[in-house]
Amino acid sequence: MTWNDFIQEFNDKFYNRMAMKAQQNEFNNIKQGTMSVTEAVRKFDQLARLCPHLVPTEDERVRRMLDMFRPEIAVVIDSGEKPPTTVAECVKRVLRAEYRLAQAKQERAKFFEEKKKEKSQSKQNQGNQLNNQGNRSNPIGNHFNQNHNKRKGNFNGNKNQKSHPQKKNIT
Repeated sequence: MTWNDFIQEFNDKFYNRMAMKAQQNEFNNIKQGTMSVTEAVRKFDQLARLCPHLVPTEDERVRRMLDMFRPEIAVVIDSGEKPPTTVAECVKRVLRAEYRLAQAKQERAKFFEEKKKEKSQSKQNQGNQLNNQGNRSNPIGNHFNQNHNKRKGNFNGNKNQKSHPQKKNIT
C-alpha cells in the first residue's frame, strides 16, 4: 500500500464526506481578498494538504496559487519575463510585488495629501487676500461704498417742493 492509498483509505474511513466537500469547495474558490500574501499562502497550504488530489503537481499548485491572488498582484507576476515554476519562486515574487504595490500606494497617498494641503492653503490665502482687499484704504473704493446706497436728488418728504431748482427768468 502506498502513502497516497493509505491517506485515501484513512480519509474514507475517518473524515466526513460533507466536510471534505466543503474543504474542496473552499480550496476551489479561495481568493486572497483582504488577507496579506503570507496569510493567503498559509491558508492555501492548509487546504492543499487537506485536498492533495486537487494539486497533484508543482505546476498545478503554482497555477492555482496565482489564481488565488488579487488581480493587481497576479498581473505583476504574470507580466514577468517567465512565469514562476515553483511554489517557492511564486511566493517570493508575490511577496515582492505586494511590497512594491504597498510602497506605490503610500507614495500616492502622500502625493494626494500634499495636493490637498496645497489646495487648502491656496484657498486660505485667497480668502486672506479678499479680506485684505476689503480693509485697504482706497479713496475711490471707499467713496463708492459710502455713496452707493444714497439716492440722488433732494428728497425731504415735502411733496410740493420740486426736486430740480427752477430757472428764474431775468427780464
